[in-house]
Amino acid sequence: VTDSSTLTFANSKLTAPIFNASGASTTLISLNNASLLSASSTQHFISLGFASGTSTTNNSYATFIGGGAGVGATDAAYANFLGISAGAGAGNAYHSNFIGYSTGLNAYNGYNSFFVGSGAGSFAVNAANSIFIGPSAGASDSVDNTGSTASTSIAIGQFSGTGGFSDSIALGHGVINSA
Repeated sequence: VTDSSTLTFANSKLTAPIFNASGASTTLISLNNASLLSASSTQHFISLGFASGTSTTNNSYATFIGGGAGVGATDAAYANFLGISAGAGAGNAYHSNFIGYSTGLNAYNGYNSFFVGSGAGSFAVNAANSIFIGPSAGASDSVDNTGSTASTSIAIGQFSGTGGFSDSIALGHGVINSA
């Protein structure tokens, strides 16, 4: 960024660049030195929301929208995280779509997955190739779909989950799969 314009409103400082010659990652709009809109021409990455997409690595072609969306996410290339804290702290979540407040929060190995609903898939481990729909669906789930065979899991309904079983389907409020 070679130059910027700053506006001050009631002790809040809004800053936006006028020109960027470097082509690297750039904060396009910030408020009180926190990023609101940033983009990267080298990784084809965009984030919109207070501090969204900050401290991320390996997130080419990703889109993070919402306050804190994707903060600290790693290996989330081609992912879409929409909602406050959606995908924050997620690791190995490439090709995933997390939609809703805290959806996919701190999820690990949730690649190729689709989580929708407040807290869906949050703290899930190894829930690759999974579909979790509903508030807290798949939250803290421990299914392992990361092996050599492409296992999948589906949990639809508030508090539903896999019970740790791959290639499973759980439908209904609080339904957890069992053997």
